[in-house]
Formats: sequence, C-alpha cells, structure tokens
Amino acid sequence: MPIQEHHRSLVLRSVVIADDSPLIDLTDATYSNALHANATKIIPGVTFAEIFFFGTTGSGTDADTNVNLYGWFADSTPATYMLGTWSLTLGTQVATTLPDGTTMASGLAVDTLAADADYWGVIIRDSAPTNHIARLALDLRGLRYIYAEFVNVLVETNEMDSVAAYYRAY
Repeated sequence: MPIQEHHRSLVLRSVVIADDSPLIDLTDATYSNALHANATKIIPGVTFAEIFFFGTTGSGTDADTNVNLYGWFADSTPATYMLGTWSLTLGTQVATTLPDGTTMASGLAVDTLAADADYWGVIIRDSAPTNHIARLALDLRGLRYIYAEFVNVLVETNEMDSVAAYYRAY
C-alpha cells in the first residue's frame, strides 16, 4: 500500500452500488473477532479523521441511505468496535468528480447526517440541509482500521443508487 499524505482526501470506500452483504454481526465470532477484509488501514500516527460521503439519487429526491462504522486496533486477533450508525441524505451540491478523481455521473454530496446510534463520541459537522458537505469527525483513539458498511442502497424509490466514503486524516 503506498504511503498516503495527511492533507489529502483518501478513499474509505469506493463507489458502492448495492447493500453490503453479509452485514457484520457482532453476535457472531466470525465477524466480532476478525478484521474485515475491506477495512481501510489508517495512516500510522494519525489521531483524528473526518469522514464524508457522496452518492447518486434514486428516482426520488433527497435520496438517503445508512452507514455503520466499525474500527479495529490491531490486525492480529482483533476485536471489532462498533463506532456508530448514521442516516445520510444527499443535498444538491454537485460532486461528479470525487476527491480521488473518480467520476460519478449525477453525483451529489451528502449534506445531512443523523445519528441513529453513536458509541464512539463522533461529532457531526455542518449537518443540516444546507447543501454543504456534512462530515463525521472522530478521535481515532488508536484505531488502525476503519470500515464503512452501507445499507439501504438502491432498495426503494428514495434510496441512493450509489454511495462512496472518503476521509481526511490529521
């Protein structure tokens, strides 16, 4: 894996076009005691991150979806930590070229984040239907890996057709 710079926006999850399956089940040792194969390794020495999302609309307006965030401190005999779950709603700020250069036809930034459950003390920044880019800000507290699990992607009329997650590390 190439060394990534702190100031750049980095890919947490590339464009996702369907619900993640199977979902992480913390009551099952297969999931609760294993590092997810697609978890993103955080740059060593980073202590803080902001996570932001982009997506494409379904056939309705104000398309939404849900994200579950998980973290791990180690890659050998890891324990899975549930950081929280949030509802994401697209605004109208155009985002057809994502921070990593990926193009997303009809892409929009998520402007509204609502906590369904927060177990980590994550701060929601600029989350109101303002058409700004809403972000989740968190103290990593030593986490080495993060995984964003998406549900309700392309399920109903007002769900997102696709979604992507990026982060900035500090």
